[in-house]
Amino acid sequence: MASSLKETAFFAIRERLLSGTLPAGGKLSELAISRELGISRTPVREAINQLASEGLVEHRPNAGAFVKKPSRADLEDVYEVREWLETTAVVAATKRITSEKLNELQEICTESRRLAHEVRDSGLRYADESTLQRRAMAESMFHITLMRASGNRRAVKILGDNHIISQIWGHIPDRDDVRMLARIYREHSRILKHIRRGDAELARRCMLEHIRRGRDSVLAAFDWHQRQLSMGGKTAETWPEPLIRKVRQVEQGED
Repeated sequence: MASSLKETAFFAIRERLLSGTLPAGGKLSELAISRELGISRTPVREAINQLASEGLVEHRPNAGAFVKKPSRADLEDVYEVREWLETTAVVAATKRITSEKLNELQEICTESRRLAHEVRDSGLRYADESTLQRRAMAESMFHITLMRASGNRRAVKILGDNHIISQIWGHIPDRDDVRMLARIYREHSRILKHIRRGDAELARRCMLEHIRRGRDSVLAAFDWHQRQLSMGGKTAETWPEPLIRKVRQVEQGED
């Protein structure tokens, strides 16, 4: 039972990390989490310690546990590992994939397209919390399903953990707009198309492009926030919305 409660707490906290509900640098409250989940603090503490051992949480003396705030080098390392391992995995998956796994991947792509349409039809500028959680789940499951299809069980664990870290550290609340969601759907669909055709090389190239686009988006947002912090603490949240929009358009080379 104790182990089950620890797992409940572990996955509940990790889900909040994936969705950005618990942002990088945020403090983790054992008491608040235990009350929310309706369990004692002991399994919550054990779950937090496990997350710390995986590098997602850090303990600060006399302060408590905090969601780790990655450096730029941390982000670059995670995406470099993804490039090395996932491009190899997609080649193996193309050669070994079953019809069952193909159907699973198609269902995930359909969910990604559904999310993009929902955000577009809602009239909102960015995805809400529920959609963010579904997007994170769809993104992770697409890659993890491909890893499983590669047939290398040891690699599944390594790649799965690394992908989850990249999702958590790369979470950017204001980047999940219709264009971003549509891009993820298109790129996943393109990878799947080449796998169906048995073209391992094109699948590998598309996977590499997909990972690098994600990396570039995450690093650009990281640099953006670092510049704001260097401006006397004036973050984007303190600026008028039209100004935020205009500056971002200029920096991104948009009209």
